[in-house]
Amino acid sequence: MKNLSNFYISGQWVDPISEASMPVLNPATEEQIGTVALGNSADVDSAVAAAKSAFDSFSLTSKADRLALLKALKAVTEKRFEDLAQAMRIEMGAPISMARDAQADAAIGHLIGFIEALETLEERLFAMRGLARKHDVHADALADLAGDLEARLLRLDAGADNLNALRAAQAEAENVYAARAAELQLARSAAAEKLDQAMALELAPLKMERAVFETRLTAAAAGPEGIDQIDFCVATNPGAPAGPLGKIASGGELSRFLLALKVCLNAGNSHATLIFDEIDRGVGGATADAVGRRLAELAQSGQVLVVTHSAQVAALGDVQFQVSKHQTDSHTVSRIKQLDREERVDEIARMISGTQVTDAARVAAQTLIAGR
Repeated sequence: MKNLSNFYISGQWVDPISEASMPVLNPATEEQIGTVALGNSADVDSAVAAAKSAFDSFSLTSKADRLALLKALKAVTEKRFEDLAQAMRIEMGAPISMARDAQADAAIGHLIGFIEALETLEERLFAMRGLARKHDVHADALADLAGDLEARLLRLDAGADNLNALRAAQAEAENVYAARAAELQLARSAAAEKLDQAMALELAPLKMERAVFETRLTAAAAGPEGIDQIDFCVATNPGAPAGPLGKIASGGELSRFLLALKVCLNAGNSHATLIFDEIDRGVGGATADAVGRRLAELAQSGQVLVVTHSAQVAALGDVQFQVSKHQTDSHTVSRIKQLDREERVDEIARMISGTQVTDAARVAAQTLIAGR
């Protein structure tokens, strides 16, 4: 069998490489063969160039487009052989069987398989990216996320058993809370009774011997502080109903109630430092003197600091300081100064008489200091 690289022309095989063996063709026939072969060759080359340009520019992104192009190239290749055979049949007048290029077919088949595999990988990548956006994580973290979701699913599957255990723990905790709350309620009731008795003793020296102080415990919703609502109630006039301390007491009464409360609640704590800021507000005369003397008694067992505008209270202190403010163009300066004996007399006299300190005010100041 002759090699297909030879042409069967005018009834005999001719090797185109050997020019001497080639017969002389009819000029018209030779031109017709060249026109058909070269024309078809140009068409094929254009198709291949267009296909290569499409691949290079990545204009074909879907699987269907790529497969369609490969099938078209395969069809063009087959048409190439048919066109060459047609050109040769013009001269020979008989059909010629052209062998198909098996290696080309195999290469195209492998390429189609590769693109199908690549498309599968791309679809999987797109799916992973979609999952990453859905769960708001990076694609690399999807494996860890899957493990976490699997663990949560296992916990949900075991939820019935866990729920029963949690209900049992809740019931036990509620029983413990109820027992502790009841114990706290009993302790509060006992402490409230003691506080009421102590307050009665403290109010008498403060000129409130007829006032009534009562600590009330009422039921409340269970919470971190127990099951009790605690209110301090007072009655300042005989026969008047008791009510909340903040609503019933006047300014001066409230100051004395707070002083008595602070004394009672700090009883036995000799190392504490008690600070009273205008605890004598709203009182004067004999009541202010009573407040000052109660503060002086407290100072016998601990340190007491008092901020006051009352001359009676200031005169009963062991040490007296003067606090003053001075303003400049840009800021305010506060100064504190410990007063000596003479300065103290002048300051208390000023507290009695105002800006104009009189001799009578100085005598009154000396009398107050001497009466300590």
